[in-house]
Amino acid sequence: MANNLTSNPYYVDTAATLWTDTNKSILLMQWVDDNADIAAGDELAMTINGVSVDCKTNFHDTAASIDLNNVMIWQIGPFAQGFPIKSLVVDTISHGVLHIWLQ
Repeated sequence: MANNLTSNPYYVDTAATLWTDTNKSILLMQWVDDNADIAAGDELAMTINGVSVDCKTNFHDTAASIDLNNVMIWQIGPFAQGFPIKSLVVDTISHGVLHIWLQ
């Protein structure tokens, strides 16, 4: 599936500039393993208001495979009043999808 920046929540599964120089308030952001394909070392890298945020997976499991289908990997929020973000760029998303709920 491709990025969907017209819905609420936004659906982001590939690197993209989501918005710049526009004030938006987020209620919640979640990186979700929607296809059970996130592995150790996968990364979500974003630039939020000019600051780099890097999220990497680090699984400690001895099983041959880990079924993480529809498991939330990383989250920011929820915020009752919305968290203001003026610029949001997804630089890298190895696997999974980023859901962003806007106020």
